Amino acid sequence: MRVLHINDYSTGGGAELHASMTMELLCEAGIEGRLFTLNNLADQRLTPRRYIDNPIARRALGAELDSFKPHVVHLHNFYHVLSPGILPELAAHRVRR
Repeated sequence: MRVLHINDYSTGGGAELHASMTMELLCEAGIEGRLFTLNNLADQRLTPRRYIDNPIARRALGAELDSFKPHVVHLHNFYHVLSPGILPELAAHRVRR
């Protein structure tokens, strides 16, 4: 089983710690996991528009979904950097599966 964890940042506060601990526990159970964050974006600039819909994050997430082919996507904290705009990308991926 493959799980893609999505979070704005890879390190920092509580959400990042939760994502890390969840991934560690799943790994111990034999479940493959990846973390998708701001670090996966070619252009990491934050703008007011990208706070609402980040097209860079949408494209990068689409590529990650196509290559990793997760069975489960676990959303942690995504709305400040990756933006709610990733939700339609997740829905489209679900339909393509």
